[in-house]
Amino acid sequence: MSLSKIDAFVKEVKQTKIINTDKWKEFKIGGKDGLFECDTAKQILKVDDGDFPYVTRSGFNNGLTRFVKKVESKINEKNCLTIGAEGFFAFYQEEPFMAGNKIYVLRHKKLNKYNGLFICAVLNSIVEKYSYNNARILERIRDEVHKLPVDKKGEPDWEYMEDYIKKLSKKIENTLK
Repeated sequence: MSLSKIDAFVKEVKQTKIINTDKWKEFKIGGKDGLFECDTAKQILKVDDGDFPYVTRSGFNNGLTRFVKKVESKINEKNCLTIGAEGFFAFYQEEPFMAGNKIYVLRHKKLNKYNGLFICAVLNSIVEKYSYNNARILERIRDEVHKLPVDKKGEPDWEYMEDYIKKLSKKIENTLK
């Protein structure tokens, strides 16, 4: 890609207006009245190298640290958000994966790649409040409250979140051409 295309894209991003969140509503992430089913991922700590995704508490590369030999009983289903306790960051998992220690999984029946990425951005907006001594453990994740766009019924506007990320993705794709 040419430098001029990159410069043009960066300029456009800098001019992007901040999303108006005035009409968004707060939602508790987990627990009895929470938006997501939150649980600890099936974990495996000792595993040989292979070709199956292995997600750990890393804050980089979607939490993926290596590829390992598949162990059927330790596979976590795709289409979920993961958060590593000391990694703090939320990531969307598009494919089945195996997980290391202290990986938490958030699921919702309306979750998909696009609204999942939107929600990850929201969840990741507060990572600075956590530290190694104040890890983002499951109980704290369940108690987190975040503002999300809402539909006419006052429920999370999954379609808006999906459309927003699709438009952003399209803009990036067009820039890369």
